[in-house]
Amino acid sequence: MAKDYIEKRGTGYYVIGSRVSLDSIVYAFLDGNSAEGIVESYPTLTLEQVHGSLAFYLANRAEIDAYLAEGERETEKMRAGTSQAGPQRSKAEMKIKFLADVNLSAAVVEAVLRLEASIDFQTHRMAGLDRKADPEVLRIAAQSGRLLVTHDRNTMPAHFRQFILKQNSPGIIVIPQRMRVKFVAEDLLLMWAASDPEEWQNRVVYLPL
Repeated sequence: MAKDYIEKRGTGYYVIGSRVSLDSIVYAFLDGNSAEGIVESYPTLTLEQVHGSLAFYLANRAEIDAYLAEGERETEKMRAGTSQAGPQRSKAEMKIKFLADVNLSAAVVEAVLRLEASIDFQTHRMAGLDRKADPEVLRIAAQSGRLLVTHDRNTMPAHFRQFILKQNSPGIIVIPQRMRVKFVAEDLLLMWAASDPEEWQNRVVYLPL
């Protein structure tokens, strides 16, 4: 009997037993990454899960490509409809702290820290986010005073809107899958260098700025 590796949650596709989206794996694959390279970027996945996910994509390529294209259009609409005022320079001593979601390529964290090693960017493993549901991830981010950085455009923004009805959040940053890591790192560095944490409270920020 064939083993399933992908399931649909809401409008998105995810690796079964994981919060990593099929989107993340497919975009990494289309960018030329090997299965082994994808595991390095998303270390909560096994090589078997990556191969199984790619097999699902290749078997349903037309459907998934259409789903990804629609997702890109929706993300751009949300980015355009959200206030994207650039960060204002601040004299405050408090700096932004980031938290990497499970559904964020490790390459993003590495690129940011290469630009500025003093940035406080906690990995999902350090925060114990593996297998945590979205509301719990948001709670952990809020308790630690960290902006959550994610590729998850499908479920996280909706859970965030529910979360801030009950308590404040430092905010979340949604990164398009096709945005080059270099530009992602530069935007995050700009936010860290030129703004206060309070400016992003209870906001969903869609990159690019």
